[in-house]
Amino acid sequence: MSAVSEELTGTDLDRGIAIFSRRPEAHGAGEWNLEDVRPPAHHRLYRATASEHSVLGPQDRRTPVSV
Repeated sequence: MSAVSEELTGTDLDRGIAIFSRRPEAHGAGEWNLEDVRPPAHHRLYRATASEHSVLGPQDRRTPVSV
């Protein structure tokens, strides 16, 4: 897979933290908030946009097949 990533900012960051926080909350780990992903915190949220990807075809496991 090839992709380009960018750090989330502004309203994208608000939406991203809400989405990212769902799983830990569902498992009792608590909510993430904006302070957890902004400086000086150690974590950031990024979006990766794939530009190409491939899988191995069933006919020959060594030959990538574009999807």
